[in-house]
Amino acid sequence: MQYDRYFLPFVILLIPFLVARLHFSWRIAVFCLVILGAFSVAGTADYFAWNDARWDTLQEMVADGTP
Repeated sequence: MQYDRYFLPFVILLIPFLVARLHFSWRIAVFCLVILGAFSVAGTADYFAWNDARWDTLQEMVADGTP
């Protein structure tokens, strides 16, 4: 099983800690948040594409008479 989706909220909480503790620039923190946001949007788009394909296949199977 993959549990990576459960750790993503902790990554968001970890970024300010890294900025304060390691004296990173706020620009690096913003960059990390933008990358995390882009990853989330891309993952959501993939999920919707997969779900559309699944429902299209189901409708074709029902139209062909598959029980």
